Amino acid sequence: MNKTDKSKMHQGHRKRLRNTIGKLGFENINDINKIEYLLSLAIPRKDTNELAHLLLEHFGSFAQVLEADSQDLMQIPGIGQNAAEIIPIFKHIAIAYYMDVSKKYNVIKNYQDLIDYTYPLFLGSKVEQVYALFIRNSNIIIKHEKIAEGTYKNVKFNYTELARKMLLSKCNQVIIAHNHPNGTAHPSVDDTITTESLGRTLALYGLQMIDNVIVSENSFYSFKNQSFYEPKET
Repeated sequence: MNKTDKSKMHQGHRKRLRNTIGKLGFENINDINKIEYLLSLAIPRKDTNELAHLLLEHFGSFAQVLEADSQDLMQIPGIGQNAAEIIPIFKHIAIAYYMDVSKKYNVIKNYQDLIDYTYPLFLGSKVEQVYALFIRNSNIIIKHEKIAEGTYKNVKFNYTELARKMLLSKCNQVIIAHNHPNGTAHPSVDDTITTESLGRTLALYGLQMIDNVIVSENSFYSFKNQSFYEPKET
């Protein structure tokens, strides 16, 4: 088979893949085809099916392929710098989409609203991160900000610096949210100590921590209510 015949075959395969996505929806095709399609956008003139198999076999899942950094991706034969830079972008596009959708939850009426707002903040994160949700007037979130990033099992942040940020934002209440990448929202001893210490520090400035919440893949914990919540399926 000459190069022209191979090129026509690849073009036909990509057209069939696009047609399948059009009929079933991207979310309903298998992981190999998902990866293959993304690769076809980064590598326009090459059969990417075999490469998709290599990526899935190496990283283990579609999500883990998107979560891989550029250097890890480039360890796979056939992945060049262009593909290694483009593939991780799709995860950030998904996060940006969810964060835009979450804007409708700027008024937090219940814990499901809070779950819907905070969950996208931690999508794909392999380390613990802390976000502050700055609150003003009847649970209206005026903004959120990542205030710390740590390791896969702990994170620390400066309480006084948070108080300064709150005062500059002209808000006197905050909800703290951090994630547990290990899959459980069960609070650690350090989480409990942090909650108590932060509450006391903010009170010195006339500020209030409404809640400290832990977000994991399948559960959500509130220190205020000392209760677990499970996200509702949509």
